[in-house]
Amino acid sequence: MSYAASFDFIRRVRLTPSVSRAFWSNERAWPGATVRMHVETRFVPDGTPLRIEVRSADPEVTTVLETIDQDANVEDSRCIVEHAVDWDQDALDEVLEATTVCGFCFTVSIDKYGLELCSTELYVPFEPFAP
Repeated sequence: MSYAASFDFIRRVRLTPSVSRAFWSNERAWPGATVRMHVETRFVPDGTPLRIEVRSADPEVTTVLETIDQDANVEDSRCIVEHAVDWDQDALDEVLEATTVCGFCFTVSIDKYGLELCSTELYVPFEPFAP
């Protein structure tokens, strides 16, 4: 006796792209130091460009200290960007006038999929100068 099975249907599985983690290589850094920004994704094709914006960790402050979009592409579901803590002085002054928080984060976004995620906090001890 023999049995045969035939399956004539196709089941489509949709893999939804996402940014799963965004974090700094260190929890603290001195001004001028070099740190790495790590981004981990799921189901995002290799070569997909990322936009990274460095800003204050204080949600009330909207000033962007630096935007990184060159050399920030997904490879093997991740992206690591070397970054120097050497931000525009005018933008930094604006941030430090608006808040006393010396914590900074970066926001990673993938416009193609409408994704955005904020990173963990990086503490940088910028000291206000007293006259």
